[in-house]
Amino acid sequence: MLNLVYFHYYHLLNLALLIKKNYELEGETTALLVPNSCEALVREFGLVRMEDYFLFDDLDNLAMPEINVVLHHYDFSLDKVPFFLEKFSHKKVYFSFYADGFTNVFLNQPKRKEILSTTGAFHRDLIFFDLVNHQFDSDNCGFDLRVCDSRLNADIYNASFFGREFSTFLDQNSLDGPVTFFALRPWGSGKFHGGLYAMPDGPMSLFDVVFEQMSFLELIRPETQLLFRKDMRDPDFSDSFCSLFQSSAANVICLDDVIRKNFVIDAFLYHLMRGTSVNTFSFDSTLPLSFLRLGIAGKFFVGLDADLLERAGLSKSALQAICMKVKSLRKHCNELISKGVDLCIEEFSETLFSVRVGKNDI
Repeated sequence: MLNLVYFHYYHLLNLALLIKKNYELEGETTALLVPNSCEALVREFGLVRMEDYFLFDDLDNLAMPEINVVLHHYDFSLDKVPFFLEKFSHKKVYFSFYADGFTNVFLNQPKRKEILSTTGAFHRDLIFFDLVNHQFDSDNCGFDLRVCDSRLNADIYNASFFGREFSTFLDQNSLDGPVTFFALRPWGSGKFHGGLYAMPDGPMSLFDVVFEQMSFLELIRPETQLLFRKDMRDPDFSDSFCSLFQSSAANVICLDDVIRKNFVIDAFLYHLMRGTSVNTFSFDSTLPLSFLRLGIAGKFFVGLDADLLERAGLSKSALQAICMKVKSLRKHCNELISKGVDLCIEEFSETLFSVRVGKNDI
């Protein structure tokens, strides 16, 4: 059997690589199914076409009589089930599904059940990361539950390409003093998530909130080196926000201008945190969760204060969505603690907390 792990855009590559490594450690033949737009990216990991990964044009050449198609549990990928059944009509095809990131959420389960029921497709694994989210395992319809260990990320991030790229970054940019890594999410944009997070003054509304929040948390000080990462889901918004930051704070480096697009940001942060004490600020991103079992010193700030967001004009429905997401991130951290992972959580509000490795001060 061949496990064929499909990811449809670059944000999912880390999850796909982690799943691939997990299957391979159990002796199972596994490859990625890669969109053409991401082929250059996977090559940076030393992966070889027709061995470690396939493009859609290669699928007619697969010799394996049994295929386990591993899909992101999201509408876009769920809709691909009939395509794969037709493409592999001469083979025995199974379907497995992986959670939407480290909060281990499986979106639109009724749709998955309907598709598998109407097509009669075989199914195999439901794939979680670090922990099983029991909200989604009670009605698994005969799927096996598989848990991928995020500690395998260290092997992925230690790929020689990333080490070379990070050394080049350090040669060109001095990181003296405290460092804050800030990953933008375009809250305030009318384009992000269908406009759910829109604010009256767009980038300016969000900038005012973020600058006040980061100043309160002492993440922006005259001596702080701020590494800023844009969010290309709204390039114009990101560019405007970056300009506001660069005009208001000293020592701002926009990473999108100085590192190659193919340098996966998780890998960049991994190399950065191994040599420098870093504070990370990333809204409600699941980014911190993939680092908490790697034992690297650093502090992750999760969320934004709801009072500030409400004052900036964010809708109640958006605030509810943020509250739910931050709650799920906090829950994941607390469950890791209950499993013996050495973490320290500091609470600021219902929608803002920090987490770091170890109980002692860094």
